[in-house]
Formats: sequence, structure tokens, C-alpha cells
Amino acid sequence: MLQEIRRYEQRLDSLFNKSSFFASDAELLSHWSRYLCVLVSGYIEISIYEILTERVQNKSSPDIARFVTNSLENFQNPKMEKIKTLMLSFNPEWQKSIESHPQFSEMAAAVNSVVAQRNQIAHGESSSLTIHAMKDYYVIVRKFIEHLEQVILT
Repeated sequence: MLQEIRRYEQRLDSLFNKSSFFASDAELLSHWSRYLCVLVSGYIEISIYEILTERVQNKSSPDIARFVTNSLENFQNPKMEKIKTLMLSFNPEWQKSIESHPQFSEMAAAVNSVVAQRNQIAHGESSSLTIHAMKDYYVIVRKFIEHLEQVILT
């Protein structure tokens, strides 16, 4: 298990738990949901980066690992198609393993929703995102990251 990912998850868990403090203030809870959306989108990016760099650092020469690590620093807005393309560029079996997961369509929908909402938020557009929807997305996204970790690192 990768420590950076676990730390990020602990931070997110703590922040989701704090949402109960805002239960009586709908506007503040709405803003909190948007904040969490941005963080969960970052969690997806960071997790993919950490998992793949761990793999190349353990399995590749230092030159290749450095190249891949530097290349992955620009991996942003990770909608599922982009993630699948990235996995395919490393190993076609990884993409197949991702797509064959029984909850793949649910995972893809959650990842795509988080990234789409994050882009709306970042560009100042309105968002009807609720804390309940965000919690649901996070649970599913976290399952997806755990699956990615298992596929790539084992």
C-alpha cells in the first residue's frame, strides 16, 4: 500500500466527516461539497501518478523511471477514457483488467462525474453537487483506485 495515497484518503475521510458540522447550513454544505470534489479529483490524479511511478521505479531502469515520472506529472483531468488510454500505453492487460471489473461502469461514471464537476467548479460555473452525491462518488472512486493499485502493483 502506498503511503501517499493512504495519507490522502485519511485527509479526505476526515474532511467528509467534518461535513456533518455544516448540516444546518445548506449554502456552506454546498460549498464544502465543491471543495471535496476538487480534492477527490486531485486524489484520482495523485493516486494514478503514485501507483504508476511506484511500478516503474521498481521494475524499470532509473532512466526509464525518471522519464515516466516526469511525463506523468502532466497527467490531469483523468476521465476514464484518458485513464484507459494511459493504462493501454503501459500494458494492454491493465486496461482489460480495469474494464472487466464487475463495477467498471459505476466506477467510470463516478470518475467522470467527479472530473466533470471539478472542471465546472474550476471555471466558475454553477454546480448542483450535493454532499451525498460527493460521498457516493468518493466511495466508488476509492474502490477504483484500490483496484488500479491491485492490477498494477501485484
